[in-house]
Amino acid sequence: MGTLRRGLRERKLAENTMLWFCSDNGRPGDNSPLRGSKGEIYEGGIRVPGICEWPAMVKSGRTSIPVVTSDFYPTILEAAGIPMPKDKPQPLDGISLMPLLTGKMTQRPNPIGFMSGGMSAWSDNRYKLVVTKDGKQLYDLVADLGETKDLAAEKPDVVTKMNKALEAWVASVHKSQAGGDYQK
Repeated sequence: MGTLRRGLRERKLAENTMLWFCSDNGRPGDNSPLRGSKGEIYEGGIRVPGICEWPAMVKSGRTSIPVVTSDFYPTILEAAGIPMPKDKPQPLDGISLMPLLTGKMTQRPNPIGFMSGGMSAWSDNRYKLVVTKDGKQLYDLVADLGETKDLAAEKPDVVTKMNKALEAWVASVHKSQAGGDYQK
């Protein structure tokens, strides 16, 4: 990354270049205070640092708004002024992060879905539903980032609503994986 950044600066391209960096999902071992590690659907297995450098647009600072690599494609299209293709519409899991990069986004407008090792999760700005072979768990990520207190029994209405959205997303992912969303 250092060589790439230095090269962009030497060529006077850095100011108007959007450069993204993010880590791999999780790592084996202890990710305290987060629960879980690589290959798991808990925050310790999915939460990673992400950095966007784009001096002409992004001012220095930090945000705690969750993003996902699926957001890169719509963000890059919007930044380049390229409309989403309308002749071959396909489901899009990500959102444009341009409002975040310009300081206009205060929370994520759409939840994020995850699947790994037979587990799935649906995470919005506050709650996260985790579905495993053993059942459903609900966590309040604002109050309990370490996912230590399962609220599923206390908030069955939240579980039902989030599970319905998660099931629709999982079905969409499976349809895409089978090629059902792509014209031949």
